[in-house]
Amino acid sequence: MNWQGNILPAPWFQHPLLRHESGRVNLPAAIILSDVIYWYRPQEIREEATGKIIEYRRKFRADKLQKSYRAWAEQFGMTKRQVKDAVAFLRLRGLVATEFRHVTTESGLALSNVLFIEPVLSRITELNTINLANGEEE
Repeated sequence: MNWQGNILPAPWFQHPLLRHESGRVNLPAAIILSDVIYWYRPQEIREEATGKIIEYRRKFRADKLQKSYRAWAEQFGMTKRQVKDAVAFLRLRGLVATEFRHVTTESGLALSNVLFIEPVLSRITELNTINLANGEEE
């Protein structure tokens, strides 16, 4: 088996940072966050003969991940509104930082308000520090 792609750690489903005020988990936000983290995990480049890691590479070109709400909506079977709300939810909780930029494509097409997103690692580590025995943060 070749496991690849996004990972949703079990503690995330218990943590208040990913829950609505009603107490329910914001599953679209968890899915989007797991995808952001996937893209920021470096790609290992190994030496074929020894298996030794010789380099780590970023999975995307820019300094931050560029992703559109529409792309996530299509990828995960959500509406664009669900994705926008999920990103706003994550941003308000300090789990991601977003930036909208004006970019010019290789073909010269100018695009405005292009979303760039990055995880806030200090906050994300909090998601994995929950005491499942009593449902409280450690």
